Amino acid sequence: MFNIIKKIIENLFKTHQWCILIKKSNESVWVRLKQPKDVSRADPFIVYKDGKYYIFFEEFDIKKRHGYLCVGEYCQNCNEIKNIRVILNEKYHLSFPNVFLYKNEYYMIPESSENKTIDLYKFINFPYNLVKIKTLINDISAADNVLLFKDQKVFLFTSLYTHSRCLHSENLSIYQSNDLLNDDFIEIHNNPVLTDKEFVRNGGQFIESGSSLFRVSQDCKKRYGYKINFMKVNKITDTEYEEEVSKMIYPPKGYIAFHTYNIANDMEIADGKIVVKNLFVLINNFIDLLKLIFKRLG
Repeated sequence: MFNIIKKIIENLFKTHQWCILIKKSNESVWVRLKQPKDVSRADPFIVYKDGKYYIFFEEFDIKKRHGYLCVGEYCQNCNEIKNIRVILNEKYHLSFPNVFLYKNEYYMIPESSENKTIDLYKFINFPYNLVKIKTLINDISAADNVLLFKDQKVFLFTSLYTHSRCLHSENLSIYQSNDLLNDDFIEIHNNPVLTDKEFVRNGGQFIESGSSLFRVSQDCKKRYGYKINFMKVNKITDTEYEEEVSKMIYPPKGYIAFHTYNIANDMEIADGKIVVKNLFVLINNFIDLLKLIFKRLG
């Protein structure tokens, strides 16, 4: 009985914390970047500009249970992100800050599924100031949105939550537009194009290598972020999409999940999930337990 109570108390302290990992492309060992104990950092995107690496990421306040978007400069000598600033903070949860270059300007499409929108932001003063310029799609719960510019068209890859039986990790859908800034996005035929939980959900930006194109996806079949997949794109048209598995990478030793991967210049960046003990988690779990008790009593 004592051991059971002890285990319950220990589990009340435990939470999962996401951390940002980085390495050079010619290296095999991932390095964890320093971060405070009271936050999780995930969904990293990396941009190389003017001799500097800028890392965009979701920061999740464990105490407040709120996610917002940040950016900072990667310090290679100290293995941490310097000059961090919050660049987007709303009442709803934000994640997956997809930053990309379009017609020599930097833009961002964050995940705002809680707000049921896919929004487009433009950097006015890169990388710290941005402004919302357009809602690409309204009334949609879409996760991990990624763009592909191909054949004079813009393809938006996303995973939708349509009802309790169709979760974000269970489908890949594609929308297309003739112009990112001046045209609407419409669904391609045969959506969703994929429904296998092992491969559907995006895990980063598209990667071009020679004449080949790869979609980064995360494996959510066994558990959320079980591994990263590199899917070779064989065909994409207004009506068809075909891909095949090219490569898989698993979380480094000591991590239980691995669900975002991006690359810039000679640096690769990812996120890893670890199990930690945190006082804020104990307090939050205790409050949740009390709410549940009062709800059942009432």
